[in-house]
Amino acid sequence: MLTRLAVLAEKTKRPVLCDFYRTQPMMLSVGGAGGIPQTSPSEMRLAFSYGDIKRAWWTKGETLLFRQRDWFLQSQYEISDEWLDKVAKQIAAHGGNPTLGDLARLHELTNEQKITLETQFDPLKGGALYGLNDLIARKVAYETADFLSGLRLQGWNAQTKLFSDADTDALVFKSGQYPARLQEILNSGFASLYPRSWRQAKIDIRLSSTKSDVPSLFPVKLTFAPDGELFTSATLNLPLSVPDDRRDKAEIE
Repeated sequence: MLTRLAVLAEKTKRPVLCDFYRTQPMMLSVGGAGGIPQTSPSEMRLAFSYGDIKRAWWTKGETLLFRQRDWFLQSQYEISDEWLDKVAKQIAAHGGNPTLGDLARLHELTNEQKITLETQFDPLKGGALYGLNDLIARKVAYETADFLSGLRLQGWNAQTKLFSDADTDALVFKSGQYPARLQEILNSGFASLYPRSWRQAKIDIRLSSTKSDVPSLFPVKLTFAPDGELFTSATLNLPLSVPDDRRDKAEIE
């Protein structure tokens, strides 16, 4: 896209301004039959010439302006460079080992932005990832992560590291080790799945990590085990860097 825009600017001798999104497109097709947008012949020629029929364009003075047609939907799933960079540097300062406080930073994101991290910046995958059980486990996992970061007992606090170098299952919270309030969150969260067995179940929480396909993400898996038996889990992703970082490539002339 950047190359096509550079060619367009060179050929037209006009400034070109275009929006940029890190997440994959939210709309697979736009407009009429075959996904071809209903627009004027001149706009269609320009769109086809530069291979991107999902963007609207117009002029302001001598400047050519491009904007993704589904920009309002797409922007809801975008995570700011500032947030990604700040959390990544925070984790780097801990030797690349996230803390409970780092995990709690996910609470600052909207639901759509959380989906972006979970789906590795491709939100459309969410439809295939989330069944009813997954959605419930996901909701409880975020509530648990936020609660755990506020613990001030048995040496755990926001600075507690999630994993050791030798053991990726370094942090386990037994049901008797955390406050009753967290037990209530777990019981009520899972009640719709197993209302009888979970009503009084003692639930252990295990934090582990698995290798990510995306180097810029650190997956943290929360597993919930009632009475010591594996039940369900959810994986929350933390950023280790700003993926597809273009901050040093942007040019304003």
